[in-house]
Amino acid sequence: MKFSFSTPSQFVHFQLKMFPFQRQIEEKVIKLSLKLQRHIKRLQVKESVIDLLDELQNLRITYNILQRTGIRETVLEIQEMVSDEAISAAAKVLLGKWDNLSEGDLSEANVMCALM
Repeated sequence: MKFSFSTPSQFVHFQLKMFPFQRQIEEKVIKLSLKLQRHIKRLQVKESVIDLLDELQNLRITYNILQRTGIRETVLEIQEMVSDEAISAAAKVLLGKWDNLSEGDLSEANVMCALM
């Protein structure tokens, strides 16, 4: 069975309907992004920022989640503006992981379509 979508929003709606856990991940990414932005503005202790980056590292973030949440830009901003080497290194590792993702990677929708 092959699915066809006439608009990108139909594809996103399909993904969210078929894969509700992806919505949960996206919501978590947005919350973490907001926390990171607050820590940047307040110059919070580095352990908090590193903990948030580690939490992002452990999530199954897809290319689509990166696109919709803008978390990549937030982490890139952190990497560029902090002088702490531990934070910069943690951000660099995370960005490297995300740079390997592409739109055609095995997203949940592609896996589901392949199984049908």
